Amino acid sequence: MTPEARLDDALRKARERDPFDCLCVAVSGGGDSMALLHMVAPWARRAGVAVRAVTVDHRLRDASADEAKAVAATCATLGLPHDTLVWEEAGGASLGNLPAAARAARYDLIAAKITDVHGEAACPILLAHTSDDVAETFMMRMARGSGVDGLARMRDDWRDRGQRWLRPLLDASRAELRDWLTGQGIGWIEDPTNDDPRYDRARIRAGLADLGIDTGRIAETAQRMASARDVLRRHAFEKAQGICRVEAGDVLIDLPGLSRLPTETEYRLLTHALRWVSTATYRPRQKSLVEAIEDIARTGKTTLSGCLMVRKGDVLRIVREYDKVGDLRSGPEALWDNRWRLDAPDALDLQGLEIGCLGPKGLKSVPDWRKLGIPRDTLLVSPAVWRGETLVAAPLADPTSGWSAKIHHPWGDFFTSILSH
Repeated sequence: MTPEARLDDALRKARERDPFDCLCVAVSGGGDSMALLHMVAPWARRAGVAVRAVTVDHRLRDASADEAKAVAATCATLGLPHDTLVWEEAGGASLGNLPAAARAARYDLIAAKITDVHGEAACPILLAHTSDDVAETFMMRMARGSGVDGLARMRDDWRDRGQRWLRPLLDASRAELRDWLTGQGIGWIEDPTNDDPRYDRARIRAGLADLGIDTGRIAETAQRMASARDVLRRHAFEKAQGICRVEAGDVLIDLPGLSRLPTETEYRLLTHALRWVSTATYRPRQKSLVEAIEDIARTGKTTLSGCLMVRKGDVLRIVREYDKVGDLRSGPEALWDNRWRLDAPDALDLQGLEIGCLGPKGLKSVPDWRKLGIPRDTLLVSPAVWRGETLVAAPLADPTSGWSAKIHHPWGDFFTSILSH
C-alpha cells in the first residue's frame, strides 16, 4: 500500500467514526511532517475538508525560526493558512527532561490555537508519527521497564487537551515517506537533534540501525501489546463499576474490593483515578505508585500526580491537590482546572468575575459547609466564583448561590474513559 493509500484509508475511517470538515496539520519541516502536509492537501480538496497548518518553534536551535518560515512559505504555495507558535518557556527545561517538556509544550500550544480558532467544532490535529516512531518508543520504554501500556503501540485516534488527535501514518515507514518526497521532488529539513547521542531516541535509532533490527517487526509487537492493553482496560472497566464512584469531582474506591483484584487491575484503576482527577497526560511511574500505596497503608494520606489520596475506613478518596490549583484562575466561561464548568444565574453580568478554588479563605465564608457531608479537602479545591479577593459563589459548598458546577471532563466520565485513557 502506498503512503497516499495509507493516509486515505486512515482519514476515511477516522471521518466515519466521528465526522469532521476541517483538519490541522502539525508540521515541523522534517520529512515525516512534510510528507503528511503534501499528502493531506490534495486529500482534503477531494474530500471538501478545510486545512490549516501549525509549526511550533521551540527556540531550542538557532535555525528554528528560519525553519518555521520555510514551512510557512511551503503552506503559502499550497494555499493553506499557517501559524507559527512559539514556546516562550524553552529555557526552563533541563536536557534530561527536555524532549518530554518540548512535547508537552507542543501539544499545549497547538491545542490552544485550534480551540481559539475553532472552539468546540470538530477539527482534528494530525501528527506525522510513523512505524519507526512506534518501534523507537517501544525500545525506549522497554529499556525503562514499562508494562503493557507503555509497550503498546501509540494511539492513532484520541482526545486530549479538549481536541481530537490523529496519527494517520502509523503504518507507513520513515523510509517510505522520504522515498515518496524524493519522487515528488519535495525537500525537507533534517533536524540535527535526531542524531544527537545525548537524547534517548537518537541513541535507540542509531542502535536499531547498527543492529539491522527490523522496525516493522517491533511495530507489530507493539500492536499486539495494544490488543492486550485493550483487554486489560475492559477488565478494569468492568471491575470499576462495583468498587468505584465519583463524588464532587473526587474518585472514591472501595479498598477491600480493590485488594481482591489482580495487581495489574489494581494499579490500572488507581492510576486512572489519579489521572482523571488531575487530567494528567501521563500515568505515574509504578515505583511512585507502589510507594504511595505503602504511605496510605502506613499513614492514611499521601500525594501523587497532583492528587491527594486519603483513606477513611474502607474507602480511598482521590482528591485534587490544593497546592496544584491554589493559584489557578480562569474566566467565568472557561473550563477551570481543565474539567469544571460553572453556570451562572440567568442575566448575571460576568464582568470582573473569575473562577478559582474555594481555598481556606473562601471556606470561612461558608459557615454551614459541614452540613453537606463533603470533606474539607474536597471543598478546598472545589471551584468558586471570585471578584478580586471577594467570594461571590461557592457552588459545591453553598448550593443556594444560584451558580452550578459540573464536571465537563475532556475525556468523558470516569468509567468510560477507562477504555480510552
